[in-house]
Amino acid sequence: RGNTATAGGNVPAYMVNLTRVRVGEVEVYNVDAVVVGADMPDILLGNSFLSRFQMKQENGTMTLQRRF
Repeated sequence: RGNTATAGGNVPAYMVNLTRVRVGEVEVYNVDAVVVGADMPDILLGNSFLSRFQMKQENGTMTLQRRF
């Protein structure tokens, strides 16, 4: 347990390891994550998840492709 800074100020945070994260048809294993004790309506994907993908932007659309 600790604290982390957000746009709304410092909030309590917990470092965890997620066995798997699934977004649509894509599943990634062993993802480090931070759970914050703040009222947030959305889930944010961080670098520990996104670094496993190649990001491409074309015609105003961003596409993530899994790195192998």
